[in-house]
Amino acid sequence: MVADAAQNGASDGVIKYKDEISDERFPNHEKHEYSETSNDGRTSTVHYMKDIDTGEVSDMKFKKHSDGTVNEGEGYKALTNGEK
Repeated sequence: MVADAAQNGASDGVIKYKDEISDERFPNHEKHEYSETSNDGRTSTVHYMKDIDTGEVSDMKFKKHSDGTVNEGEGYKALTNGEK
């Protein structure tokens, strides 16, 4: 659900503007974040790149899964502070 919504342009806001992005793969993009909370209180969060001119969404990554894992680079770790 959260990935589909983000793919369709849902965003909680820009977390990096184009002049803050040094990755040459994304010359005219902004980095966005989008989160959803399920009925049982679990949150999923994705980060993605959005082309400023076309609105195309790419490079989507889950940063927090509703199952309690958090993306940390190459791996995942379970949340230990009771956070949902």
